[in-house]
Amino acid sequence: FLYTNGVTDAESDSEGIYGEDRLRNILNEHSSDDLESIISSLEKDIDVFCDYQEQVDDRAMFVLKFK
Repeated sequence: FLYTNGVTDAESDSEGIYGEDRLRNILNEHSSDDLESIISSLEKDIDVFCDYQEQVDDRAMFVLKFK
């Protein structure tokens, strides 16, 4: 999983920054999902965390699975 700092630096007024621990937890929870679902779940979690507020930093994510 590759990502820009806009993912972990996403901010919530009440909870601070999204952070690597929360990112790792979501990735672990959805590790058996298909790639599209992993990204969708992560984007939704970030949006909910930030209370759907527009973020200053961009975010990009790239997921690969090896079998």
